[in-house]
Amino acid sequence: MPPEDAGEHPHQNCVFYPFFLATLWSCGVFFSEVAVVAGGIIYIFARQIYFNGYIKSTKKRLSISLSYLALAALVALSLLSLTGIVSGILHKYFHIQLKFQPTSTTEHQIDHRFAL
Repeated sequence: MPPEDAGEHPHQNCVFYPFFLATLWSCGVFFSEVAVVAGGIIYIFARQIYFNGYIKSTKKRLSISLSYLALAALVALSLLSLTGIVSGILHKYFHIQLKFQPTSTTEHQIDHRFAL
């Protein structure tokens, strides 16, 4: 890869960023702010190291391990978001209370999120 194109390729690989922001937001709203902070730091750290390595040399980007780490953080945030959403729906519409309690919300706030 020519050196002038070294900055363009990582930019093209950041197509997951809007998905990352959406899962970050939904996990924070429906599950826990602590999970958001941990997952967000891991994802951003892994992507930043990948990007810096790619700028220096395409062979030093450590793509496999850091790409999987960023992907694992994204999947974990997605699953936690889904868990929080399903828990809120079960509680609101079916009166089923799961043992897990989201740390970011109170029961009153969950009821208002799912109001139609």
